[in-house]
Amino acid sequence: MLIYEGGRLFAGRSSFALPSKCKINDAPLATLRNGINLCSLDEICLIDANFEYGEGGAQTSLESSLAINDILDAKIKSRSFKGGIGWCAEYRGISYSYWEVRFDAPTGVIDKGDKEANIFRIAVTAPIDANMPSIQHLPEIMELLNSFHP
Repeated sequence: MLIYEGGRLFAGRSSFALPSKCKINDAPLATLRNGINLCSLDEICLIDANFEYGEGGAQTSLESSLAINDILDAKIKSRSFKGGIGWCAEYRGISYSYWEVRFDAPTGVIDKGDKEANIFRIAVTAPIDANMPSIQHLPEIMELLNSFHP
Protein backbone atom coordinates (compact mmCIF):
# COMPACT_ATOMS: atom_id res chain seq x y z
CA MET A 1 0.00 0.00 0.00
CA LEU A 2 1.38 3.39 -0.98
CA ILE A 3 1.19 6.42 1.28
CA TYR A 4 0.43 9.81 -0.23
CA GLU A 5 2.25 12.73 1.39
CA GLY A 6 3.39 16.11 0.10
CA GLY A 7 2.50 15.35 -3.51
CA ARG A 8 4.42 12.05 -3.55
CA LEU A 9 3.51 8.37 -3.27
CA PHE A 10 5.75 6.54 -0.79
CA ALA A 11 6.63 2.89 -0.26
CA GLY A 12 8.69 3.22 2.89
CA ARG A 13 11.80 5.28 2.12
CA SER A 14 11.36 5.39 -1.68
CA SER A 15 8.83 7.54 -3.55
CA PHE A 16 7.62 8.98 -6.83
CA ALA A 17 5.26 11.74 -7.92
CA LEU A 18 2.38 11.50 -10.32
CA PRO A 19 2.98 13.33 -13.58
CA SER A 20 1.34 16.75 -13.82
CA LYS A 21 -0.90 15.50 -16.63
CA CYS A 22 -1.97 11.88 -16.57
CA LYS A 23 -5.07 9.82 -16.10
CA ILE A 24 -5.44 7.42 -13.23
CA ASN A 25 -6.75 4.16 -14.61
CA ASP A 26 -9.92 3.48 -12.65
CA ALA A 27 -10.37 0.08 -14.31
CA PRO A 28 -6.89 -1.48 -14.07
CA LEU A 29 -6.11 -4.85 -15.58
CA ALA A 30 -4.01 -5.76 -12.55
CA THR A 31 -4.04 -4.71 -8.95
CA LEU A 32 -0.63 -3.70 -7.69
CA ARG A 33 -0.10 -4.02 -3.95
CA ASN A 34 2.46 -1.19 -3.79
CA GLY A 35 1.63 0.64 -6.98
CA ILE A 36 -0.77 2.47 -9.23
CA ASN A 37 -2.11 2.14 -12.78
CA LEU A 38 -2.09 5.20 -15.04
CA CYS A 39 -2.97 5.98 -18.66
CA SER A 40 -1.34 8.39 -21.05
CA LEU A 41 -3.52 11.43 -21.78
CA ASP A 42 -4.55 9.95 -25.13
CA GLU A 43 -5.35 6.63 -23.35
CA ILE A 44 -3.16 4.72 -25.80
CA CYS A 45 -0.60 3.58 -23.21
CA LEU A 46 -1.16 1.85 -19.90
CA ILE A 47 1.46 2.66 -17.28
CA ASP A 48 1.98 0.48 -14.22
CA ALA A 49 4.21 1.94 -11.51
CA ASN A 50 4.93 -0.17 -8.46
CA PHE A 51 7.42 -1.22 -5.83
CA GLU A 52 8.08 -4.94 -5.64
CA TYR A 53 10.66 -7.55 -4.69
CA GLY A 54 13.15 -8.46 -7.40
CA GLU A 55 15.72 -11.20 -6.84
CA GLY A 56 19.18 -9.66 -7.21
CA GLY A 57 17.93 -6.09 -7.66
CA ALA A 58 16.82 -4.14 -10.72
CA GLN A 59 19.17 -5.43 -13.42
CA THR A 60 19.19 -9.10 -12.41
CA SER A 61 15.43 -9.27 -11.81
CA LEU A 62 14.71 -7.69 -15.20
CA GLU A 63 17.03 -10.11 -17.00
CA SER A 64 15.53 -13.06 -15.11
CA SER A 65 11.97 -11.97 -15.79
CA LEU A 66 12.64 -11.72 -19.52
CA ALA A 67 14.34 -15.14 -19.53
CA ILE A 68 11.53 -16.79 -17.54
CA ASN A 69 8.95 -15.36 -19.94
CA ASP A 70 11.03 -16.54 -22.92
CA ILE A 71 11.48 -13.01 -24.30
CA LEU A 72 14.63 -13.37 -26.34
CA ASP A 73 14.54 -10.27 -28.51
CA ALA A 74 14.42 -7.68 -25.70
CA LYS A 75 16.80 -4.76 -25.89
CA ILE A 76 18.22 -4.21 -22.37
CA LYS A 77 20.29 -1.18 -21.42
CA SER A 78 20.93 1.12 -18.50
CA ARG A 79 19.79 4.72 -18.67
CA SER A 80 20.28 7.67 -16.32
CA PHE A 81 17.30 9.49 -14.88
CA LYS A 82 17.14 12.13 -12.13
CA GLY A 83 16.43 9.39 -9.57
CA GLY A 84 19.36 7.23 -10.63
CA ILE A 85 20.19 4.45 -13.05
CA GLY A 86 17.24 2.54 -14.47
CA TRP A 87 17.50 -0.77 -16.28
CA CYS A 88 15.33 -0.65 -19.39
CA ALA A 89 13.92 -3.34 -21.66
CA GLU A 90 11.93 -2.89 -24.83
CA TYR A 91 10.10 -5.86 -26.32
CA ARG A 92 7.03 -6.91 -28.29
CA GLY A 93 4.45 -9.51 -27.44
CA ILE A 94 1.74 -10.99 -29.63
CA SER A 95 -0.66 -8.05 -29.25
CA TYR A 96 1.29 -5.26 -27.54
CA SER A 97 4.66 -3.53 -27.30
CA TYR A 98 6.26 -3.04 -23.89
CA TRP A 99 8.86 -0.83 -22.28
CA GLU A 100 9.91 -1.62 -18.77
CA VAL A 101 12.24 0.26 -16.43
CA ARG A 102 13.47 -0.99 -13.07
CA PHE A 103 15.40 0.95 -10.43
CA ASP A 104 17.01 -0.32 -7.25
CA ALA A 105 14.76 1.05 -4.50
CA PRO A 106 15.37 0.31 -0.84
CA THR A 107 11.95 0.70 0.74
CA GLY A 108 11.84 -1.12 4.06
CA VAL A 109 8.35 -2.30 3.02
CA ILE A 110 7.62 -6.02 3.11
CA ASP A 111 6.17 -7.35 -0.13
CA LYS A 112 4.54 -10.68 -0.85
CA GLY A 113 6.53 -13.64 0.38
CA ASP A 114 7.86 -11.67 3.37
CA LYS A 115 10.60 -10.05 1.27
CA GLU A 116 11.46 -6.36 1.14
CA ALA A 117 10.22 -4.50 -1.92
CA ASN A 118 13.60 -3.54 -3.40
CA ILE A 119 12.83 -2.30 -6.91
CA PHE A 120 10.69 0.43 -8.45
CA ARG A 121 9.20 -0.88 -11.68
CA ILE A 122 7.47 1.04 -14.44
CA ALA A 123 5.89 -1.02 -17.21
CA VAL A 124 4.38 0.71 -20.25
CA THR A 125 1.99 -1.23 -22.49
CA ALA A 126 1.44 0.26 -25.95
CA PRO A 127 -0.14 -0.89 -29.23
CA ILE A 128 1.92 -3.45 -31.13
CA ASP A 129 2.75 -0.96 -33.90
CA ALA A 130 3.68 1.89 -31.54
CA ASN A 131 6.81 3.94 -32.13
CA MET A 132 8.52 2.96 -28.88
CA PRO A 133 11.18 5.73 -28.86
CA SER A 134 8.33 8.27 -29.04
CA ILE A 135 6.36 6.45 -26.35
CA GLN A 136 9.40 6.39 -24.06
CA HIS A 137 9.66 10.16 -24.27
CA LEU A 138 6.02 10.99 -23.56
CA PRO A 139 5.89 13.74 -20.91
CA GLU A 140 3.78 11.56 -18.59
CA ILE A 141 6.37 8.79 -18.64
CA MET A 142 9.43 11.04 -18.39
CA GLU A 143 7.95 12.95 -15.44
CA LEU A 144 7.20 9.70 -13.65
CA LEU A 145 10.70 8.31 -14.26
CA ASN A 146 12.43 11.53 -13.25
CA SER A 147 10.36 11.90 -10.09
CA PHE A 148 11.63 8.66 -8.50
CA HIS A 149 13.59 9.07 -5.27
CA PRO A 150 15.26 5.99 -3.78
